[in-house]
Order: sequence, then C-alpha cells, then structure tokens
Amino acid sequence: MPTALERFMKLAAEGKSDEQIIAQLKEEGFSASDINEALNAAKIKKAITEQPIAGTTTLETGGEEEMRPSILEAEKTEELAVPTPGETEARAPVTQVEVAPTAAEYEYPYYGYETEAAQVQMAPIAAKAPLDTELIEEIAEEIVTEKFSEFYTKVGDIASFKQDMQARIAELDERIKRIEAAFDKLQLAVVGKIKEYGESVKYLGTEMQALENSFSKILAPLASNVKELGRITTQLKTTLGKKESK
Repeated sequence: MPTALERFMKLAAEGKSDEQIIAQLKEEGFSASDINEALNAAKIKKAITEQPIAGTTTLETGGEEEMRPSILEAEKTEELAVPTPGETEARAPVTQVEVAPTAAEYEYPYYGYETEAAQVQMAPIAAKAPLDTELIEEIAEEIVTEKFSEFYTKVGDIASFKQDMQARIAELDERIKRIEAAFDKLQLAVVGKIKEYGESVKYLGTEMQALENSFSKILAPLASNVKELGRITTQLKTTLGKKESK
C-alpha cells in the first residue's frame, strides 16, 4: 500500500489542488497526522527540488545555447564590418554595424527572467498562506480529536468508569456484609451446638448416676440372697453327710 506522501505527490503531479488531495486522502483512509506530514514533506520537497534545479538548468542549457550563436554572430559581423583599403570610399556610407548581443548581454535578461520566475513561484505561496493556515488548523483539530478518540477507546468514559467502579464497590460491600452475617449465624449455630452438647453430656452424667444408684440397690439384696443360698447349700451338704455315715 502506498504511503500518504507517495499518494500526495502522485495526485499533485496530476494537477490537483491541496484541498482536493487532502479530501481524497481522507476518503482513502489516511489519518490526519499522516496527511499533515505528507503535506509538509511535499512542500519541502517541492521547494528544494524545483527552485535550484530550474536556475541551474537554465544556466547550463539556455545560457550556453544563447551565448554560442551570439559570439559566432558577433565575430561574423565584425569580419564583415572591417573594410579593405580599396573599398573604403565605396563603403563610406555604411557607418553603422549591427552587432548581436554578447554573452554578457544575454546573461542579464536571463537573471531578470529567473527573478521574475521566482516571483511568479512565490506569489501563489504568499496567496495560499491563509488557506494553508486554515488547513493546518483543521488537521491539528483532527489530530487532537483522533488522540482523544484513542484515549477514550483505551480508557473509556471517565464518568461512566467512575460510576461503574462505585457500583462494583457497593456490590462488594454488600457481599462482605452478607458474608459477615453468614459467619455470625454460623458462629451462633456452633455456640448453640456446643451448648446443646454440654447439656447432653450433663444429662448423660445424671442418667449414669441414676443407673449406678439403681444397680447398687439391686446388687445389695442379690448379694445377700447369694450368701443365704450358700449357707443353705452348706447345711444341706452337712445333713446329707451325716445321714450317709449312719
């Protein structure tokens, strides 16, 4: 894809004005900064290439081509103007000889032409100065607009960003409050369970004490009954032994 400067130079070579070139470059999608750089570069390139080359070309080509025939014509005219001794009286009426301008005389109008050409070239530039200022202001505004657009694209609207952040902070605050409430409920539940467990242990201890008392009450008569049963068994064995011995 050609650069903005290449397109600018090509369109300028086609004879289009700066306004037409800028409008076409905008339609082709070039940014305002690229168009501004291309415009400045084209003016600098035009100022550097056209003025010195025009003067040098005229000196090297036109000056030499005009000087050479002038010198030759001057020499021929001088040869014709010098009379011989026999022809002095016959050619006496011929008093004026037209001499072609010399090289120095040709050089003077050349420099005058170059000055006029320079004035012709500078006149449109001076006339276009206000227009160029307007174009530069317009391009500068477009550059600033593009930069702000890029900034807004990257960062976004500051007011909406602030509102979004405030909404997110409020949402986080609500979530933290809900988490704190859930922790409080969990803490109360744990404390309640611990209290309930303590009460259950206490109740279990009471039940164990009651069971122990019940066993003690049951075991005392049972122990006495076992002792009585042992005594009766011993008496029976003694009685049976005496009967067998008889």
